[in-house]
Amino acid sequence: MNNGFMRCRVVLLYSLFSLCEALCYARIRESWPYELLVAQSDVVALVEPLENHPANDSMSNEAVSRRWYTAVDTRCKMRGILKGAIVGELTILHFSYAPGASVDDGPIFVEFTIRPARPDFFEHSVIKDGVKFTVPRSPVWLVFLKRRSDGRYEPVAGQDDADISFRCVDTDRLREIRKNG
Repeated sequence: MNNGFMRCRVVLLYSLFSLCEALCYARIRESWPYELLVAQSDVVALVEPLENHPANDSMSNEAVSRRWYTAVDTRCKMRGILKGAIVGELTILHFSYAPGASVDDGPIFVEFTIRPARPDFFEHSVIKDGVKFTVPRSPVWLVFLKRRSDGRYEPVAGQDDADISFRCVDTDRLREIRKNG
């Protein structure tokens, strides 16, 4: 009886794994270590997104692109430059899913959320242990970008899986420093 119970468990587990394998699929993502991101970038910077605007661009497969994806230009304020020479602002071209799009295993885009201009989100300068911090009103992003011929910038890792080229920096910690000043 114990032997029959063991066979039943094995068959059940095999069936479960077969079902999971049939339901789970993924595509391979390219590996972009930090060193490669920096080496391939024209600009590595800390930016604060200011506003998003629709753009009239398409991804490499235009027929698919127009149906499932929308182009976005995000205007950003420079907060710090690690590589490159930009002063003031820059515009990043990136993509997002179109409303109602349903794409299995599609690109992983980045979304720049623009916070409303509220008094508690305005910039604050604080000095903590002799170091001056400027706390922005929106999240700050570490970006790895390449310059386009039209003057805008795009993710160095490409528009598919653009998230590889962006890292959100935790500004809540800076706000905490300001409060505890």
